[in-house]
Amino acid sequence: MDAWDLRTGRCIMLLKGHLKPVLSIDFSPNGYHIATGSENNSCKIWDLSQIKNVYSIAAHQNLVSTVKFQLTEEHDLVTVSYDNTIKLWMHPIWSAIYSSTDHAQKIMSADLSYVGQWIETVSYDCTFKIWSAEQIRDRRFSLCLLEVKSSLGLKTFSSTEAQIYSLQPPPRKEF
Repeated sequence: MDAWDLRTGRCIMLLKGHLKPVLSIDFSPNGYHIATGSENNSCKIWDLSQIKNVYSIAAHQNLVSTVKFQLTEEHDLVTVSYDNTIKLWMHPIWSAIYSSTDHAQKIMSADLSYVGQWIETVSYDCTFKIWSAEQIRDRRFSLCLLEVKSSLGLKTFSSTEAQIYSLQPPPRKEF
């Protein structure tokens, strides 16, 4: 994996460590670390000032499709995988403080809201889910706050309050 200086267009460092392709990368909020997720089911934390891998996490049972640092919590990292799992990791030893297999199929991607309040996941099971990062950190239950299932243009929402909403797609315009 190469790191490039965008001002000069030159490669400034080469980071070696993953044995299979890297699928996801994210900068820590301070900019001194990056996390990478790979096809070898692992996540690595890199220290850019030392130009080396400082943590290797045997994160999942299948490829790690997304890694994301929490913007407000320097020491939290979210990983999702094709093993249908979302995990939240906490520094200093990068231990998993939360793991869920609520998705029925592989998780393609995840993102975090700007203030780190919500974690969103999207899966091959045709759903996306919104998770409360605060509830995960506090080890509360009822973590998936919103699930959206898409099928044939019909969207069905369900939340922890057991409310269900349905939206019809807009009418198609004829030419």
